[in-house]
Amino acid sequence: MKMKSILLPALCCAALLFCCRCAQAAGPASQVKKTPSVVAEKMLDTILSDYKGEVVLLDFWATWCGPCLRAHKEIDPLKEGRLKDVRFVYITSTTSPREKWDAMIPDIHGDHYYLTDGQLSAIYSQIKTNAFPTYIVVGRDGSRSEAFIGYQGEKMLSVIDKALKTK
Repeated sequence: MKMKSILLPALCCAALLFCCRCAQAAGPASQVKKTPSVVAEKMLDTILSDYKGEVVLLDFWATWCGPCLRAHKEIDPLKEGRLKDVRFVYITSTTSPREKWDAMIPDIHGDHYYLTDGQLSAIYSQIKTNAFPTYIVVGRDGSRSEAFIGYQGEKMLSVIDKALKTK
């Protein structure tokens, strides 16, 4: 009887450890982040403050944006290889219906922010664009690339590569 009482907890622990390792091997998960409670003009800086010292790809997208969705599919396989050390931060607003956004983000691995249109407009004013998709590469030192309007493939990826090489 004593053997059974020891064996069952040990098996449960082993199964839990196995499941955790499988989840880690499956890649980064999607995470909905709480929208910071700051004035709209400080929203971008506040979001980025959570990623100091990391290379970040900011992706401004919408659920209804065909080019955004095609770019997600093209970038996704790179997340486990070439872009494995990049943090992906996805930003959208109420232009995307919340229910559709909630349904889509589990398949788009990274951190997700759902802003008001006013908050997104304030960020767009700072980065001097209002297009979907828009991308910005943020270096470990907090430097920001110019905004890429539309997914620009290797041109944008080379900016990310350069940011990854800079310590």
